[in-house]
This record gives sequence, structure tokens and C-alpha cells, in this order.
Amino acid sequence: MRMRVKSADSIIAVIFIGAAAVGLLYLRETMQRRIVPEGPGALMAGDADGLRELHALYSSPKICGDVTFQKSTDFTMVRKLCNRVVPIAPGTVQKGLVWLPGGTRAVSLRTAYILTGGYFAAPSYSPATMNEMVKDGAVKVEYVRISEPNHNVKGWVVAGYLQCECGPFP
Repeated sequence: MRMRVKSADSIIAVIFIGAAAVGLLYLRETMQRRIVPEGPGALMAGDADGLRELHALYSSPKICGDVTFQKSTDFTMVRKLCNRVVPIAPGTVQKGLVWLPGGTRAVSLRTAYILTGGYFAAPSYSPATMNEMVKDGAVKVEYVRISEPNHNVKGWVVAGYLQCECGPFP
């Protein structure tokens, strides 16, 4: 009798651990799903030229990371200089870049920061604040695999141009 109770407890424990592992894998995959919001779309870098272009388009001037500058200057000027929106026009798509239309779905594989010249920051780089990131000239990007409409195309997209999609893919 004692032997059966231990055996049943072991089976229940294994089932519980297995279910928890499957749940964590599902949650991990769900949290990695991204979608390009409707609107102008996003640019994806496929090579070193594309990474240099992304950095040139999306990095803020280093002065924008200076808190003193932000407080002492006209708010409108700071906003225009530091919070600029990059319009995606046909001339924006240069060598090494691919335009992703709104509604494009992807899976995020990893996150990194690109620095001046399109070089990656060290894997341990993690800015404490947005101001520190701007002073360093870093741009946060995600390496993604497109899942819809084209499967298995991979590249780098500026992180702010992707949204988490927590629901299942159609």
C-alpha cells in the first residue's frame, strides 16, 4: 500500500513538471511574437550595409542624452531634435534594407544594440537609462524571423517599430 502511494505521487509530480515545462515554452514563444503595426511599416536590415543605414536613420544626436540640455532648452526644439519620426519613403529604402508593411508578423530571436558604423555593442551592454543609450549612440534592434507573409526571412528591425503580439497566429 505504501509503495503505491509513492508511485502515484511520483507520477503526479512528473505530470505537473511536464505541464509546467510545456506552459513555459508556450509562454516564451508567445512573448517573442511581434507584429509591425498598421501604418508606414518598418525597415529591416539584412546585412552590414543595412545595419549602418538603420543606425544613421534612427540614432539620436548624443546631445539628446544630456539631461541639462533637455531641461535648459525649448521643449519644442528638444522634441524635434530628439524624438524625430523617420518617414519611410521610397528613397529611404537603401542597399541592405527591406521594407516590411504593416501587419507583417515575426518571431523575435534576440535583442542587441548597434553603435556608430553599424557595429554591435558587446553582448553584456545594457544601458541603465534611455539617456545613457543616446549618449553612447546606441540603437536597440531585434533580430527577427518573418513568419507572415514570407517565411524564414531573417533580419534586424529597430525594436520600437515592433509590437508584441500575444495572441495566436491565424
